[in-house]
Amino acid sequence: LGLWQGLLKWSLQYSDGTTNRPEGEMSEERRKFLEKAMEGLGRTEVDAIKGNMAVVLENPRVYFEDGLGGTDLESRLDALENVLDVVDNLDNAKSLVPLGFFSPIIGLLRCNYAEVKKLAARIIAVCSQHNPPCQQHALEGGALSVLMPMLHDRDVRTQALSAVTCLLGGHSDGLALFANLGGGRVLAALLDGELRGDEEDPRFQLRLLHTLAALAVDARTAERLNEAGVGSSLLDYLTNSSRFEGGNGWHRREKGLRALALLSRAPALGAQPARTLEVVSATRSDYQALPPDDQAAHREVVQYLDDLVEAVSSPVPQAAPLAIAMASPIGAGGNA
Repeated sequence: LGLWQGLLKWSLQYSDGTTNRPEGEMSEERRKFLEKAMEGLGRTEVDAIKGNMAVVLENPRVYFEDGLGGTDLESRLDALENVLDVVDNLDNAKSLVPLGFFSPIIGLLRCNYAEVKKLAARIIAVCSQHNPPCQQHALEGGALSVLMPMLHDRDVRTQALSAVTCLLGGHSDGLALFANLGGGRVLAALLDGELRGDEEDPRFQLRLLHTLAALAVDARTAERLNEAGVGSSLLDYLTNSSRFEGGNGWHRREKGLRALALLSRAPALGAQPARTLEVVSATRSDYQALPPDDQAAHREVVQYLDDLVEAVSSPVPQAAPLAIAMASPIGAGGNA
């Protein structure tokens, strides 16, 4: 504890101006102190993972039985939250695999408790994002096949979808497996469900549209999504302008247009130019009616509309326009 207090005091003094920064090289004594502190930091974070996972994995059978609750459940949820905080660091995320904790986290996706499943999915999302070793381990551990059914559960689907998105980012084998598991049909059904549902979920819609746009960056995946009916469902979704009034409406509209522009490169969607141009016309009219500040906040909408017009006017599917391909890469887009 004294070491940490010393490090905290030293860092505060040199950041709040109360101590003059010495010119020249750091003294050997101070250098050794900092090296020891930073070495201890790494050990402490790994120890934190081990200690919290010990709480999580105590008598794991309780996760698959009824009756887990009270302080026992709360302590396990707190421990999972602590792990989630630590693995936000890429090196710590990678350490879950050699420590033997990644597979048990995947196993928790099958448990009886929604709050546990949510946190397990969030940990998988954070660990897998831009992290090929964790992606590979999760795919080999069957995470995708467990996450797919969770997409139909309203209690956990947002976290499951975030995990799927991060798991597949830039991973060609994962994208192929997703297609073979009927992933396109699942996403189309989710979008159709939001169209038919009595109570729409704007937050989930934004997550879903982010996933569609992220997956459609890959041309082969975009073609598979169109074959599964995603492009047609997305056109249905974007046709109703009243859906985007208030809340995060223009964020959803912008994300949906990006996904549609990417899907328009692939076959199948090109058979519906009239519907596409109807969406373009209505969106352009609504966009022009926005105040200047709002137009500036969603200026990429104009590029997506132009890309859609170009796509439906071209007899041959085009490669992704640079503005689309370079937009936000596949990722969590919010894991909460």
